[in-house]
Amino acid sequence: MSPIGRISRRHRLIGVPELKPHDLRHGVAMEVLEQQHDLEQVRALLGHKRIDTTQIYASIRPAQLKRAVAFYEDMAARMLSG
Repeated sequence: MSPIGRISRRHRLIGVPELKPHDLRHGVAMEVLEQQHDLEQVRALLGHKRIDTTQIYASIRPAQLKRAVAFYEDMAARMLSG
């Protein structure tokens, strides 16, 4: 089973919201936007045809998303190591 599958299955055991592949995709897109400040790079990375589809990433606060991503990264690391 893939690491994502193990995380998705175990989330119920520890009482955290389910982490889906789209959540990871979103997190990577936000990280690229925060690091590069280039919405066009994010559009290309995600494969969006229109930039207005990608602009939703510009309206999300990076600090809030970083806290959520860090929570899941820490949780996943503990689950996979134990």
